[in-house]
Amino acid sequence: MLTVSATSKGPKSKRRRTPPPNERVIKAVGHPLRRAILVALNERQASPTQLARCFDEPVNLVAYHTGILAKAGAIELVRTEPRRGSTEHYYRATMRPFFEDREWLKLPLATRRAVFDQDIKRITADIRQAGEGGGFDHPRAHVSWTTMDLDEQGFEEAAEVLRRALGELLEIQARVTSRQIEKGAKKPGPIPSEVAIVQFERRDRRARRRRGQS
Repeated sequence: MLTVSATSKGPKSKRRRTPPPNERVIKAVGHPLRRAILVALNERQASPTQLARCFDEPVNLVAYHTGILAKAGAIELVRTEPRRGSTEHYYRATMRPFFEDREWLKLPLATRRAVFDQDIKRITADIRQAGEGGGFDHPRAHVSWTTMDLDEQGFEEAAEVLRRALGELLEIQARVTSRQIEKGAKKPGPIPSEVAIVQFERRDRRARRRRGQS
């Protein structure tokens, strides 16, 4: 379950409804490296050279995929700067790197697996860094782990609960953005936070299902 929405740009952005991405955008964002670029550009403005250093990829490869995202309308050029006889281009995201279910299912299975693998690696790394650096010391930090045995209807109902939770989290972020704009540079600033939502079939369940079908 993944959702897509416009990047928050101000107090009124949470009220704006955006149409679902077209086939060109879905295809563009479906590539793992292009999605990684989109994720990074949701967090900050950056150039292909900076992104290449971040991903440890060749600059020309990152520039190529950045160009595809720009043509699809998923990112936009915000400024240029001269650099040693050339021009460096800086981009920002115009959409979040998520899909609604109907768009997500249009991606090939291999692509969906690659995207999930990328996200799981990032979540795992961020959790490890937070644990080592006191990121769970906040009194309202939350960690939970719940195992359930669900039928298809129950799985769908659980997915819908998570979809609504994600929507509410994005609304909270929009309200925070509005308050930060009103406050300007006044302290305190926002608390850098991260929420990971994961729902999946446990391996033991999948194994039992395969045995039952054999």
